[in-house]
Amino acid sequence: MENDTDTVGGYAVPVDPMDLLQCDSCQ
Repeated sequence: MENDTDTVGGYAVPVDPMDLLQCDSCQ
């Protein structure tokens, strides 16, 4: 696993701060 990219829905996408915030909010 690479910290630069994250697998979402089978697609490799760059990890953005906003995504982390949204994910954190979701949880």
